[in-house]
Amino acid sequence: VEDHLTVTKDGLTLVFVRHPGGDFAQLWQSTRKDVAEPFGAAVRLFEDASSYHDYCPFLSHDGLTMWFHSTRPITPDRRDQNVWVTRRRSLSEPFENPQPLGPEINTTENEGNVFVSADGLTMLFTRGTPPRNPEQIFQATRGSTSDDFANAHALDVGFPGTWNGFPRLSADGQLLLFAANPGEQHLWLATRESIDAKFESPTLLHATFNVDGVSSPFLSQDEKTLCFSSTQPGGFGVRDLWS
Repeated sequence: VEDHLTVTKDGLTLVFVRHPGGDFAQLWQSTRKDVAEPFGAAVRLFEDASSYHDYCPFLSHDGLTMWFHSTRPITPDRRDQNVWVTRRRSLSEPFENPQPLGPEINTTENEGNVFVSADGLTMLFTRGTPPRNPEQIFQATRGSTSDDFANAHALDVGFPGTWNGFPRLSADGQLLLFAANPGEQHLWLATRESIDAKFESPTLLHATFNVDGVSSPFLSQDEKTLCFSSTQPGGFGVRDLWS
C-alpha cells in the first residue's frame, strides 16, 4: 500500500507512506532530476522506525522541514497519535531525529494530517479520537518560522460527527481541499471570499476520479496538478498514488 504523498515546490522530491501488509507504516523518499522524468527508486527515511506507524508527511517547499504524525510515544504512558517534525540542512543530507510538537498542538486526542502554508506561518491539522470524537480540521499560526505554532482552534468547515482529514489550503487561503467520510470517503472542496470569511458548504469534487476510497490530496505549487491516493482499479496494489 502506497499513500499520503507530499512533493517539494520544485517537484523533484517526493515523500510518501508505504505500508506493507501486516507491517508498520513507514516514510519513503524518491527523487528525480527533472519534472519530465519519473521518480526513481524509493529509499526508507528512518531505519529505526520499526515498532510504530509514521503517517501523512508534509514537506516544506524547500524540502528541508517535514511534519508527519506518528504513534511514536511522546512519553512512555502515551498511546495517542501526535504531530512530529524533522529537519535537514540540505536535500542531500538525512533528516535529523524527529521531535514532537508542543502541547498547543499535541494533546491527549489524536493529532495529524498536517498542512503548512508556503510562508511556514499557518498550519492546518486534524484533532479527534474516534468514534467518540471524530477528527475535525484545526488551524494554528505563528509569527515567524522560528516560533512554535500556537492559537490552535477548530475551523467551521467539514462534516460534524464524521472523519475529516488531509486539509490542503490554496496559496490565497480561499480554497480548502480535504477528504471526508460522510457515508463514503471522497474529496471535497470548500471556498470563502477572503481569509477572514467563513468557508461555504463543501462540494464534492468531480466523480471521474472521486471513487473507491479517494484520500490524501496534494495540490502542486502552481495548483494545476492534483495528486491523491485511491483504491480504484488500474493501480499496482491495494491503494496507489494517482494524479
